[in-house]
Amino acid sequence: MYFFWSLILSLVVINLFLTYFLVKQKREGTTLKHKLDLKSYEVLSFQEKNDLLGKKYQYQQIVVKESKNLALIKSPYYYGHLIKVINDVLNISHSYYFKYNPKDNVFKLKHLTGWSQKKYKNLTVNNNDNELAYLWQSDCNYLFIDNLKKDNKFKLSFPLEQDHLVSGIIFSVAHPDNQERIGILGFYSPRQDTFNEDEIDLIQNLIILLQLNISFLSENKTLYLLEQGINFNSHGIVIMDAQKIDYPIVYVNDYFLELTGYSHNAILGKNYLSFFNQKFQQYGLQNLQNAIALGQKTRIIVEKNRKNDGNYWGEINLHPIYNQGILTNFIIIEKDVTDQYHDQISFNIETGQSNLFEEKLQKINTISYDLNQDLSYNLRECLINACDILGMQIGVVMEVSEYRSFIASQYFSFSDTLFFDQDNSLINILSQEICYAKDTIYNGLSIHFNSLTENNFINNFTVTNYLATPIWINGAIYGTIHLFDTENNIHYLREQKYLLEAIAHNLGKVIIAEEKELEKEHIRIALEESQERLKGVLFSLEDVIWSIHPKTLQLIYINTAATILYECELSLFFQKRCFWLDLVHPEDKERVKDYYSKILNIAILDNDANSHDIEYRIISYNGEEKYVRDRAYLVFDNQNNLIRIDGIITDITKKYLTQKALKKSQQELQLIFELAPIGMMITNKKGIIQKTNNSLCKLLNYSALELIDKDEKILHHPDDVSTNYFFLQNILKNNQKQYTQERRYISKNGTVIHSIVDTTILRNSHGEILQLIQQIVDISEIKNMQEQILHNSMYDDLTGLANRFLLMDRLAQTLKRCHRNPSELCAILLVDIDNFKKVNDTIGHHIGDQLLATIGSKIASSVTEKDTVARISGDEFAILLEDLDSPNQAQKIAENIINICNTNYHLENNYIASSVSIGITLSSIGYKHAEEMIRDADLTMHEAKTMGKNCYQLFKPIMHTELVQKLKLESYLRQALENDELELFYQPIIDLKTDKIAGFEALIRWFNPELGFISPVTFIPIAEENGLIVSLGDWIFCTAARQAKVWQDKYPNLNLSIAINVSSKQLLESDFLAKIDRFLTEIEVNPNRLKLEITESVLMDNFHTAKYILDNIQARNLKISLDDFGTGYSSLSYLHTLPFNTLKIDRAFIEPINGKKPKNAIVEAIVSLAHNLSLDVVAEGIELPIQEEILKEIGCDYGQGYYYSKPMGASLADTFIEKWNQ
Repeated sequence: MYFFWSLILSLVVINLFLTYFLVKQKREGTTLKHKLDLKSYEVLSFQEKNDLLGKKYQYQQIVVKESKNLALIKSPYYYGHLIKVINDVLNISHSYYFKYNPKDNVFKLKHLTGWSQKKYKNLTVNNNDNELAYLWQSDCNYLFIDNLKKDNKFKLSFPLEQDHLVSGIIFSVAHPDNQERIGILGFYSPRQDTFNEDEIDLIQNLIILLQLNISFLSENKTLYLLEQGINFNSHGIVIMDAQKIDYPIVYVNDYFLELTGYSHNAILGKNYLSFFNQKFQQYGLQNLQNAIALGQKTRIIVEKNRKNDGNYWGEINLHPIYNQGILTNFIIIEKDVTDQYHDQISFNIETGQSNLFEEKLQKINTISYDLNQDLSYNLRECLINACDILGMQIGVVMEVSEYRSFIASQYFSFSDTLFFDQDNSLINILSQEICYAKDTIYNGLSIHFNSLTENNFINNFTVTNYLATPIWINGAIYGTIHLFDTENNIHYLREQKYLLEAIAHNLGKVIIAEEKELEKEHIRIALEESQERLKGVLFSLEDVIWSIHPKTLQLIYINTAATILYECELSLFFQKRCFWLDLVHPEDKERVKDYYSKILNIAILDNDANSHDIEYRIISYNGEEKYVRDRAYLVFDNQNNLIRIDGIITDITKKYLTQKALKKSQQELQLIFELAPIGMMITNKKGIIQKTNNSLCKLLNYSALELIDKDEKILHHPDDVSTNYFFLQNILKNNQKQYTQERRYISKNGTVIHSIVDTTILRNSHGEILQLIQQIVDISEIKNMQEQILHNSMYDDLTGLANRFLLMDRLAQTLKRCHRNPSELCAILLVDIDNFKKVNDTIGHHIGDQLLATIGSKIASSVTEKDTVARISGDEFAILLEDLDSPNQAQKIAENIINICNTNYHLENNYIASSVSIGITLSSIGYKHAEEMIRDADLTMHEAKTMGKNCYQLFKPIMHTELVQKLKLESYLRQALENDELELFYQPIIDLKTDKIAGFEALIRWFNPELGFISPVTFIPIAEENGLIVSLGDWIFCTAARQAKVWQDKYPNLNLSIAINVSSKQLLESDFLAKIDRFLTEIEVNPNRLKLEITESVLMDNFHTAKYILDNIQARNLKISLDDFGTGYSSLSYLHTLPFNTLKIDRAFIEPINGKKPKNAIVEAIVSLAHNLSLDVVAEGIELPIQEEILKEIGCDYGQGYYYSKPMGASLADTFIEKWNQ
C-alpha cells in the first residue's frame, strides 16, 4: 500500500514539474526540430544530439531522464549524482558541494571533484572573505566568475590548480520546504565559454528537480508514519471513494482484515454494504444507507458477516470527507461489540425490566430540586434518589478541575458517617478513569473496600456492582457520579446506564441553575463594590468632579475635592444656583460666561462637539488666587437631548507658576549661553550650526554671521573629520543622551586649537533628535603640557636620550617580532662608566653630569637611527640594536664604543680619563621578557668590570645559572642562622718556643641539609655582598666568646685565647663597639682571651674611622691581629700608627719553605719587623716539619696549620687540648 501511494505521488510531482518546464521552454521560443523517442536519443553521441536537436532540446531531455533517475537514488547520494551529471554533460573538471552549518557559521565540504580528496577531506571554510561568503551574503541565486585570475573581490576556497582553471559558477541550494539556504554547489572550467545562459538554466532546473524529489521523500515518510499509526489502531478503518457510484473500498487497515477475515484483494474495490448480514438489523443497515446517500455522518450497531467464522456485532461510525465543498470519501471506523451486545440482550431477557425502566425514568423526571438550598444539599438529594431508583447503597459525586478532583457529596444508606475522605485514592482513581473514558462505566468485579481504602468500617463491605458516569455541562465534564452495590441486588442492565445518565443530565441542569443564581449574586456584590470603589475614587481625587443641569446651570453633583480647591463648605455650592461662578476671578468671569453660552449653543446645533476646555483664574473663599483648567463634557440621552453637563476642574496653579518660572529660566539660560566663559554651539542633527556664543567666536576668530547655517565640519581639523563623523554616528546609534570627545579645531588664522567638547543631545517625545548643544573648552595649554610630560616620561632630561621606560617598551615590541620570526636578531648593550663615582666624589656632581652627557652623545653617534640609546640609571646606558645580521655586528659596535669613550675629557679645566665596560646579550637565546634581557646584560657588564674594565663581555647562559645558584645560596644562607646549620671549628695555634697550645682560631663551617658542606670561600663573599656578614659576624663573636669562657673556666692555667675574624663591614658598623660591650657583659669572658683579626682592606678606604675603633677595642683589653699581612697594601705606617698586637703571615709565604728552598727572606723580614715594633708573629699554613723548624730558627712566635691539626669542633678541640698537654 505504501509503495502504491508513493508511486502515485512521485508521478504527480514529475508530471507537474515537466509541465512547468516545457511551458517555460515554450514561452522562451524553443522549438523541437525532430521527434525522437528517448531510447533512440540515448544511442546518439553528444555531437550528433547537438547537431540533430539543438542544445536546448538536448538539455530538456537530460532533465526528463534525471527526473526518473533521481526517484531511484537514496538521499545521501543526491548531490554527488547531480554533480556527476552536470560534470559529464558540460565537460566540467572541478566541482564541489558545501553544506552550511549555521551554528558555527561555516561551510563543510560534502562532495569534491577535481581537487585532491586526501588533501581537502573534512575541509571547513569560514563564511568570510571568499566566494562562498560573497554569494551567501547576497540576494542572488548564483554567482558567475568569468575570469578567476582577474577577479579579486574575494579569495577562492581552492587553488586554481596550476592556473589552468579560467571560469566558475556557484549556486545556492535551498531547502524545498522553508526555502532557507542550506548549501552551495560550485563548478569550475578551464574554458571561458562553459557557462552560458542555456548551461545556467540546465543547472538551475536540475537543482529544482532535486529539491522536488527531496520534498517528495519527506512527504512519503510522513505518509508512511501515518499508515503505521492506522495499522496499529485497535479499530477497523475503511476508506470509500465517494466520487464513484458504487462507493468502492480503496483502503482498509490491518485490524479490519483481522476482524472480518478477508484479504486485501477480496475487499478492495468492493462495496462496503456487501459485507453485512442481510437477514438481521435491517433498521440499522437502512440508517447507514441513508447517511451514505445524504453524505452525512451516523453511528449504528448492526450484525456483520465474517468470512470463515460466522457473524459479529459491530459498532460503526461513518464520517463523510469534503474537499472544498465536494464529497470525496467516506471514512468508516468499526468496533467489535459482540460481547457487550450479547450481555445486554441476555440480561434484558432474563429480568424483563422494560416496564420497570419506564417507571424509574418517570421517577427520575419527577425528582425536584430546591434552588433555595445550597448545591451540596441538592447533590445529596440526587444521590439518595439515584441509589433508591437503581438499587445501590453508596453514592459519590466528584467535582473535577484541570489540576485535581475532590468529593462534592456522598451518601451511605446504612449510616450518616462519611464513607470516603478527600484523600481517598480509590474514588480519585475512579473519577480520573471516568474523565478519561468520557462515558458511562460498569464494573462487575468484586472490590473489597478494606484493601483499597484507608477507612476502617464496622463491617466488611464487598462491592458487587459499580456504575459511574460523567456530569456534562456546556460540553465539558463538570464532575462524575459513582454508585456502588454492596448487596448484589442487581445485574448490569443497559437501562441502568441510561437511567444514571438521565440522573446526571438532570443534575447538570440543577448545577447550571445554581451557578446562574450564584453568578447573579456575584454580579450584585461586584456592582455594590464597584459603586463603593467609585465613591472612594471620587473622594480621593484631587480634581473637582462636577455635574450641572444644562438649562438652569444648577449644580447636580460635586465631589469633596471642591472644598480643598475653593476652600469652602460643599453645601454652599448647592445653596446658590451659580455659586461656583461667583468664585471666578473678576477679570475672567465674562470670558467664562461666554464659554458656557457657546457650549450650550453648540450643543443645540452640533451634538458631535461634546468636549470643551478652558483655563481661567478663581478666587478661593479665603481670597487666594488660583489657576484652574475646566473641561466640560456634554451628556445626551438616546434621543440626542442634552441631559447633563459633566466636568473636571484641575488645579494648575503649580503648573502655571512652573511654566512662568521656566520661561524666566529660559531667558536666564539664554543670557548664560551668551556670557559663558567657554565656547558654546548649537547644531541640528546634520551638523548645521544654528547658534554660537561670543566665547566660541573669540576662540576661533570668527564672527557669528560667518558660522550660522554653516556645516560645523569647516571648523574641524582635516585629519579628524571622518573620525568625528563616525564617532557621532556611533553615539546616535546607541541612543546616548550625552557624550564627551577630545577634538581639534582650526581657527580662522589657521591655529590648531585642542578642546574638550561636551555634547548634549536633545530629543522629542518620539526619540527624534532636535538639537545638539556643544560646550567647548580650550585645552591647548593642557595638551602642550601633556605632550611635554609624555616626552619627559620617555626621555632623560640630562642627556636627551630615551629613558628606561621607553627602552623597555621598544625592547618588548622587538622581542615579540623576534619571537614571531626567529631569523630576526636584536641585542642589548649595557654600558657602564668606569670609576664614575670617584668623579662625582672628587670633582663634583655637576662635572659628573657633563661627563654623562658627553659619553651619552658619543654612544648615540655610534649607532644608527633605528637603534635606541637610553640612559637607564645613574651612569648606565643601554643600547637596543635591531635587525642585526650576526652577533659579530653587536661586538664590533661594542668595540667601537669602548674605543671612542676611552679618552681624556676636558670639562671646566678638569682633565678626566674615563672608559666604559659593556655587557652584551642577544635575542637568539630566546628571551620572552625585556626585563630578562636587561638583567643578563647587567650581569655580563659586571663580569666585564671584574675582567679589568674598559672591555666588553658577551652573555653566556652559564652566567645566569651561576647567578641563580648564587641567589639560591644566599637564600639558604639567610635561613642557616635560624636553622642552626652553622658551626664554629677551631684550629690550634702553637707556641713555637714552648710547644704549648697558645690558643685557637675560630673558623666558621656550614652544612646545608640539601647542598651538603659549603666552603667559607663560597659563602663568605656572598655574605659580604648582601650584608649578612654583620649578623654572621655577631654570631661568630658570641659563639667564640662563649667557648673562650668555657675554656677559661676549664683550663684557667693554660691562658688559651681565641682569634675571631672581623669583616670590614662589621668593624665599621656604628654600633660595633656597643655590641662588643654588650656581648662581653652578657658572656662574662675575660677580654684578654679574645683576639680580633682584621684584614688590611678595612684600613685603605676608612683609615681614620678604623683607627678610632681599633683604639677603643684596645682600650677594652681585647687583642688585635692584622691578618694576611703582606698580601695587600701593607703600608708600614699602619703598623706604626695602629694598635696591633699580632701580625699573621699569610700561608702564601710559608708554602714555598720546603727542603729544596729552606728559607724565605720575606718571612724573616716580617718577623724582624714585627719584633722591632713589639708585635708577636703567627705563621699560617704550616704543613711540614721543615717549615716549623725554619720558623723556629728565625724566631717566629707562633705557628698554625695542618701540621698540628685540621680545624675541629669544640668537643674535639677539648680532646686535643687534653692530649697535647699530657
